[in-house]
Amino acid sequence: MVGDERQLDPALERWLREALGESGFRRFRDRPLMAMVLLRNHDAMNRVPHNVLSAWRRLIVEMRREVDQSEWCFIDVAHRNEMTWQDIADGLGLPSAEAAEARRVQLDAELDRMHPGNNPTPWMP
Repeated sequence: MVGDERQLDPALERWLREALGESGFRRFRDRPLMAMVLLRNHDAMNRVPHNVLSAWRRLIVEMRREVDQSEWCFIDVAHRNEMTWQDIADGLGLPSAEAAEARRVQLDAELDRMHPGNNPTPWMP
């Protein structure tokens, strides 16, 4: 990822290197969630250590929060810049202007619910 300084959890990195081989790991090092998806039916998925599952889960939680924050900000900025709710809905693939407004409300609630200060468990190792 360009400009992303996220460090991959060492346990997940070791496991991915073993499961993908070095060349496969280099190809997907910046996309570990996609690597896990691609490995879903791989034999290695039958013996995933708990620490790797924990690292994978935390990465999902972190990435989901970043996407939710970015989507919330996009909706806010787009609306302040005079995009209509229908334009926002169309751009995000939502069915209606009402759905775009509802999505912003849903994101507000989700960002509050999943804030590490309000719900620390998903963020723990």
